[in-house]
Amino acid sequence: MNANHRKIVIVGGGILLAVSVALNLMILGQLGELRSRVLNLGNAANQLDASFDQLDQQIDSLSQQVSESSSLLAQSRVDVQLEGTSQLVISVSVSPRELRPGDVVTVSVLDTSVEATEEDGSFTAQIYLPVFAGDVMPVVTIESMDGTRRLETLGSFSTTQYFELYYSFDFATGKDGTYVNVGFLPAGDCVLTLPDDLKHVWLNISDETSSQVIEMTLDGKRIPDASGLPSDSNRIPESSADSSNSSSGLYYIYYTAPLPEVENGQVFDLSASVETTSGVEYQLDIGELDASVASGSSSYGGGGSFYPNLSDQ
Repeated sequence: MNANHRKIVIVGGGILLAVSVALNLMILGQLGELRSRVLNLGNAANQLDASFDQLDQQIDSLSQQVSESSSLLAQSRVDVQLEGTSQLVISVSVSPRELRPGDVVTVSVLDTSVEATEEDGSFTAQIYLPVFAGDVMPVVTIESMDGTRRLETLGSFSTTQYFELYYSFDFATGKDGTYVNVGFLPAGDCVLTLPDDLKHVWLNISDETSSQVIEMTLDGKRIPDASGLPSDSNRIPESSADSSNSSSGLYYIYYTAPLPEVENGQVFDLSASVETTSGVEYQLDIGELDASVASGSSSYGGGGSFYPNLSDQ
């Protein structure tokens, strides 16, 4: 290669290098610009999110203001107490925002309405209802002398707390087969007296192809102490099964029913249905029964508390 060729190669290489450097610088500049744009877009998105959050807060605040301004009542309070074992006393106190001369304030719960009495701008009404398991929703009515009626519904509450039951269940296998035993104990302010107030206790047995219902029988000889002693270690006279809560409050009232024969691989779902003499109904999931439990090689039990199915009142 002569000197001229070398010069051409060197000059060409220099030009290529210069072009490459220029392109790299241009690309780096564009990348920097893109990063800046992405950063700006991220900041803008964050600002937009913050604006949306502020807008949501403003909407919530306006909704609350509209709700408060549209309410007939400045204040309201509902108190529920149990009187004996057969009555609910519902006390409702309200403070209307505006009253005209001659306005009458009444409070209604279910089919019972009571005119409220006024004291220092607050109106109070007491309503007496029979004990039942369900939801209660008081309604306040302000009626003017010209017949105009304004109504407001207060928040609902449930009376199921007065029907809470503790439950305990286990399985027992003997020479004549396997039995499921389910016990019940009134809890807290429960109004039920056991077993007098239990009309039916059914055992529901089902698998993929069939189901059956067996009425469980009262087992007066299986009433363990609530402390968890085994049933056979704490027998009490059979007559105690018919006693009231006051004399049997430390004991579970047990019901029992035989279980079907279970083959290997077969599984049954067990549940119990309870109905009181007043028509209140419960549903209790017990669990699965398989061959190991039915044969006595594996057994289990459980317990806790449960509430009745809510009824429409």
